[in-house]
Amino acid sequence: MEFNIDQRNPPELTEYPCYGIGPKPITLSWSRLSDWVKCNYRVKLIYEGKKTKTTNARNFLAGKVTDLCMRSALDKADKDSEGRLLRFSKDELMAPLEETWNKAINNAEKNTVFKWTDGMTPEADQKRILNSVIDTLGKLTPIIQQKIVGHRFIPEFRPKNMPVIGIPGPSGETCYISLFLAVDCAVQLEEDQGNPEGLGKWGLYDLKTTSTVEYLNKTLPQLVFYDIAFKALTGQNPVDHALWAPLVNPAIRPITVTDEHRRMLMNWIISYCHGVWAGQANFTNDETNCYTCPTKKACPKITNPISKDEQGISRVYFGDNSGGMLHG
Repeated sequence: MEFNIDQRNPPELTEYPCYGIGPKPITLSWSRLSDWVKCNYRVKLIYEGKKTKTTNARNFLAGKVTDLCMRSALDKADKDSEGRLLRFSKDELMAPLEETWNKAINNAEKNTVFKWTDGMTPEADQKRILNSVIDTLGKLTPIIQQKIVGHRFIPEFRPKNMPVIGIPGPSGETCYISLFLAVDCAVQLEEDQGNPEGLGKWGLYDLKTTSTVEYLNKTLPQLVFYDIAFKALTGQNPVDHALWAPLVNPAIRPITVTDEHRRMLMNWIISYCHGVWAGQANFTNDETNCYTCPTKKACPKITNPISKDEQGISRVYFGDNSGGMLHG
């Protein structure tokens, strides 16, 4: 059984100039909203087409391969006639690994390159990443057995039409934007007993291959974003939200999404839209946001450093006029 979860009769999207470009509608993803919270100026440069042309595919290799293996294994796993997962094993999860890995490292996606770790041969670096993927898949197996077996589910949940929400516009009118909803796994935790094809109650889960708890804590608001998008899509909020992080303990990291969380996220969303419409472009006050920024080559705060010290470190200044540094 395949679910067709879609928003009925969504309103037309509002079109306004964004940083003077357009008018055009806004489709907002969590990653772009996260960029905005870190640095308005980064979003301005992205709108202007000044994002780095190529991305280092190595940074996402472990996550990509793990996600593809999970998706392939779940697609092929045994299900009953109503789509409920009957059973699941580690062998099923490992089965797609060799083919998936070889495709990933030998066929870089468009606008990506592999830059392997300095001081290591490409083969050694690849082996280290592959071992991490194997470890992750092994520890992911009991999570899937606990959270999905016995339930209907949608791996890589991306609705055909992205959900639309209304927000207050610059003049108080209602403006409509779409939210980009893409979750690693949606699970129907409770079925609609009176209607086998009814929506029921759902949990949303995102897979993370990091071993850094601090990163996971910073990512939890992503689940609130998905909660809002799912409500716009279906008319109801998910009843369970969690990150699946097999390399940390505990591996299932839930969050209880409250109305206060939703208000905070909606304020971020409204701030983003009003900011890009008004041309707001404040710089970050935290230099750590700049090290991996995809627009740093075009950013005046980095391309025009104040000076270099005796160690060759470029001194730059940020929005709070405090000194920062970037290795150059």
